[in-house]
Amino acid sequence: MPLYLKELSRAVAADGEARPAGGIPLSLHDGLAARLDRLGAAKLTAQVAAVLGRTFAADSVAEIAQRHPAAVTADLSTLEAANLIAPVDRGDRREYAFTHALLQEAAYDGLLRNTRRTLHARAALALESLRPDLVAAEPEILAQHHELGGDPLTAARYWLMAGQRAQSRAANLEAIAHLGRGLEAIAQAREWTDGEALEFQLQLALGQAAYVLHGPAHPRTVEAYARAQDLVEAVGDPELRGRVLYGIFSGYHFASKLDLAEPPARLMLELAMRENRRGDLCQGYRMLGYVAFFRGEHAEARRRFTALADTYHPEDHGARAYHFGADCLVAGEGFHAVSQAVTGDAAGAIARAEKNLHFALTLQHPASLGWAYAAACYVRYFADDPHGALGLAEEGEAYCIEHNVGSWRPHCRLFALWARGRLEGRKDRVAQVREAMGAASAGNKLGLCLFRLVLAELLLRQGDGEEAFNEAELALEDVNQTGQRVFEPQALLIRARSLAALHGEREAVREAFAVAEAIARAAGAAPAERQARDALAELS
Repeated sequence: MPLYLKELSRAVAADGEARPAGGIPLSLHDGLAARLDRLGAAKLTAQVAAVLGRTFAADSVAEIAQRHPAAVTADLSTLEAANLIAPVDRGDRREYAFTHALLQEAAYDGLLRNTRRTLHARAALALESLRPDLVAAEPEILAQHHELGGDPLTAARYWLMAGQRAQSRAANLEAIAHLGRGLEAIAQAREWTDGEALEFQLQLALGQAAYVLHGPAHPRTVEAYARAQDLVEAVGDPELRGRVLYGIFSGYHFASKLDLAEPPARLMLELAMRENRRGDLCQGYRMLGYVAFFRGEHAEARRRFTALADTYHPEDHGARAYHFGADCLVAGEGFHAVSQAVTGDAAGAIARAEKNLHFALTLQHPASLGWAYAAACYVRYFADDPHGALGLAEEGEAYCIEHNVGSWRPHCRLFALWARGRLEGRKDRVAQVREAMGAASAGNKLGLCLFRLVLAELLLRQGDGEEAFNEAELALEDVNQTGQRVFEPQALLIRARSLAALHGEREAVREAFAVAEAIARAAGAAPAERQARDALAELS
């Protein structure tokens, strides 16, 4: 029977004995309030219990009500007899639950605002004293009590704990919600004793969670790291300073602003060397390796990634993945493998990518494994291996969906579509690639020119040389604007192929392939150089 009908029946059954003066209650809320009013002294116990939530422990109620446990136990028996609460099996602890959420709500709503505030403040202290297990497992409950009890700064500290705990479980959406509540609490605080240091930690954690969920170049990520940078002087901890430097670097790097990304990367390496901080040293090598890779400086990039691998120790540095977007070794080895593939060492690249994937599986860090899958897909693309790419891409996309890794899901999807397009020749893959490109661009500008090149390649296979040429031109424009020279040889090669498909003038086509060959040779991109040279031979 619905709760309202039950309450209506009870009101009718009361028939004058304890019926409220207004007769049959006009609403469910009125009926529940009337039942509570008939409880006498037990009503206050129900209201104190309601402050704790739907489920509560007898000792906590006694502590908050500041009454003798025996008196509270008697009131709880009254509430149980009235079918307002029911015992819950929690082992040694005597716990109860309201029999319906609306009963708890009605009891809570009957409290005056000042009384609620006092009781929430007492609840926070009681739970800290009686339930250390709850403090560790669900700090958000303490945060809510301190917030409603008028202590926003302490609430913010617990929201930070809750956010960091969610991050440790890779629950980044939950972490962002908790950290946002912490920042709201900070804004309400009148006393600002250590507020700046606390806000710094909240903004830093928020940036890290948004990095994984939305992407490094997403406005929420960039704003959080920018605010953390403003507050960094309030924090003397070099570990936190390193996290901020990486966050600032990532915002610029994934927005394809390589010139702006390089200074924080160099500062990270310089400070790490000066202070002998091996963890930050790994990150410095990683950051500078990224910049060199996208500039097409393969020898320099691999030198940095090799130094990273030589410095890295899993026991010392593996746990830092949650603070730096991904495990630095997985990140560096992934790019190292892609660099090998671009320059023609397909076998070495595939072996490195597979080893990296196996290592990432041992870390149980979703963002690291998401990148390991994406890197392995990039390797198969540059190795021109659609069969090898398909299984990896589908597995990687499924993993990213399951674990909410928004940064790398579009990349895995892109290569799944590329592989299917190559193997099946279906025309609907073009529209799906455009959709994946849109999803990727929401939080990451880096590598989007390659999305255009994949799209152009599929268009070529469908016989649409004009659209393929346009996409290749846009990719080259992106390369020139952002400095992502690593993709230039591939872009020039696909542009030349598109021009040939359009039956352009023979000399213009020859010149396009000649430029592609020369640029690929200078960049060390052996596969692109060989393909351009073969095309020139066919034109001779």
